[in-house]
Amino acid sequence: MLASLARTPASTAWQAAKRHAASASVHVPEVLIASAAGNISKLGGAVASRLREGQVARLSAIGPPALHSALRSLTLSGHWLSKEKEDQELLFIAERHVQKQDQNEYIEMRLVAELLPKSGKKAREEVVPISQKTNVGQAAAFMASRLAEEPDVTLALRSVGAVAGSQAIKALVIARKYVQKAHPGEDLVVCAREEAKADNSMASRSNASASESNAKQMVLACRRQPARERSSLQ
Repeated sequence: MLASLARTPASTAWQAAKRHAASASVHVPEVLIASAAGNISKLGGAVASRLREGQVARLSAIGPPALHSALRSLTLSGHWLSKEKEDQELLFIAERHVQKQDQNEYIEMRLVAELLPKSGKKAREEVVPISQKTNVGQAAAFMASRLAEEPDVTLALRSVGAVAGSQAIKALVIARKYVQKAHPGEDLVVCAREEAKADNSMASRSNASASESNAKQMVLACRRQPARERSSLQ
């Protein structure tokens, strides 16, 4: 089934990720492999199917284009499920893994998603623009600082295009470590959505190409959340 998600021959990195997923423990839900040329609707459907059954959905991506596909599939599945389960929302955590094949190393980003009860609080969102050239370490430090100052704030990382979206996920991975260290028993959870761009300012900030000038913004809204509310994401 995983192979059907890609329309073109798999790359060496994609094959490495697939073998890694196949070698996982039988007690761990099957890892879904995202690819740059994959069918986003099919991948989103696979995610939604697992979440409907109360399972955790794990998506693996190597490279910005594949990661962008994974994020877009989560926005689709989250949209579909929000119509079925109005009291729940799709949240995910971002992880970074290093995979080795022969003499090569590949950085795998893994998005671990689950359906969880919606928070009763109406959180205020603060926008954090992310571009292709964003220093992810500085962005993560800023995020951790704001989340420490205002525990109930939601930070909305906005990006345009695959490379900027990859930078946003990298910043989330680092910020998550800061949150876990500073606030034991808590984690950094994310809700993804796509929005139409209001103007071209985001494109210019992210040095987007002309073809990306009409692209949608990827919005990754992250917040602190007690681990006990999402224990199966561990």
